[in-house]
Amino acid sequence: MTSSIVNLVMRAGSTYPGDSRVRYVDLYTFDDLDLSTIDALVVSSDCDQIFLERRRERLTAIASSGGRIA
Repeated sequence: MTSSIVNLVMRAGSTYPGDSRVRYVDLYTFDDLDLSTIDALVVSSDCDQIFLERRRERLTAIASSGGRIA
């Protein structure tokens, strides 16, 4: 089974080196993500904290279903 790891970033269109299991996703498309496919969510330190706080229910759903948030 392959893990689905999503890294939320503020730099849409940038390229990132690294693990092919990680999908780099623009923070402002978070509402469009299918949460059932996410095993882990990495939030970059420069992400919009107010935006994230307003989506706390979606973030809680990831953790409540066994996902990890870092």
